[in-house]
Amino acid sequence: MSSIPAKDWKSVWELLTSGIRDYVRKNGFTDVVLGLSGGMDSALVAALAVDALGKDHVHGVMMPSPWSSEGSITDSEVLAANLGMETFTVPISPMMEAFEKALAPAFAGRERDVTEENIQSRIRGVVMMSFSNKFHWMLLATGNKSEVAAGYCTMYGDTCGGLAPIADLYKTEVYQLAQWFNEREGMCAIPQNIFDKAPSAELRPGQKDQDSLPEYDVLDSILHALIEESKRAEDIDLPGVTPEDVNRVQALMRRSAFKRLQLPPLLPVGDHAFGVQFDYREVFAHLHRRFRAADLVIVNLETTLTRTDRYTGYPCFRSPAALADALRDAGVDVAVLANNHCCDGGGAGVHMLTKRYRLPRLRGKNSH
Repeated sequence: MSSIPAKDWKSVWELLTSGIRDYVRKNGFTDVVLGLSGGMDSALVAALAVDALGKDHVHGVMMPSPWSSEGSITDSEVLAANLGMETFTVPISPMMEAFEKALAPAFAGRERDVTEENIQSRIRGVVMMSFSNKFHWMLLATGNKSEVAAGYCTMYGDTCGGLAPIADLYKTEVYQLAQWFNEREGMCAIPQNIFDKAPSAELRPGQKDQDSLPEYDVLDSILHALIEESKRAEDIDLPGVTPEDVNRVQALMRRSAFKRLQLPPLLPVGDHAFGVQFDYREVFAHLHRRFRAADLVIVNLETTLTRTDRYTGYPCFRSPAALADALRDAGVDVAVLANNHCCDGGGAGVHMLTKRYRLPRLRGKNSH
């Protein structure tokens, strides 16, 4: 059993769905797309996205290869039906054959290895980004913290995306949150078969995650000690875990650090998340602090936010309307003007706020 302390899964669910909804909308998207592999990670991300955005705004793509099990498709279909989301099927076998033919002269005389496995993942990345571009849907990456920490992911493959919603959840936590979701729904919205089968990337015949990684209970316990508890490898003493296990996991982390520098933004649920974080909790807290004294904030919808205005360490507010939505989410009373006749900054109780947002703040009963 993993030694990771249990979380308040209801709070985690609310944090992640709020984060998905806010990040997607603030970046000008209405819909998301993700790959459905028949595994737990993509199943959980699909459930989160449907809860956050609504079933009509979430689209799944199944991309079977010669090594895909029958359950990969059938489990994905059952999941999608339970969630009510749209799906597409794009077989990648012809693309795999085209790559192998094109690379055959250069690879002549060399054995098949992880190169060919990663080509499959990168083909899927191209397919998913094509859907994102064609339909203007944000691509959600489905990797978890265990895979990210150990480097069990493919650059420009399964790491493609505009947001990685569960990249701060360990694999064992992914299963726990999925179980909580099913209990909330009162049904196996995420099919039981997805819980029961061994995790696999299915990049070669019979492949299982544990061919390359320790058992997830062991892996996650070690990672939690190294990352969340900031322990040195020699100080880690866990039941059923050997020093060799700890050293192996630490080596995996060190060798894969370069991958973590290229991950999509993620949604933090703890205090030691990797990479670029869209910390929606801090966004709301910042907006609330800045405007809490205002009786009302007026946003001029015809004000143009410059590039500098939008990239200041907070969400990319692509428009004044997006900023107004964020203020409302933070509990601030907002009024909007649909023309340029905004407050001129003069008069009692009227104050222009930061130039960054070009917003006036009104105070007092006589404000206009």
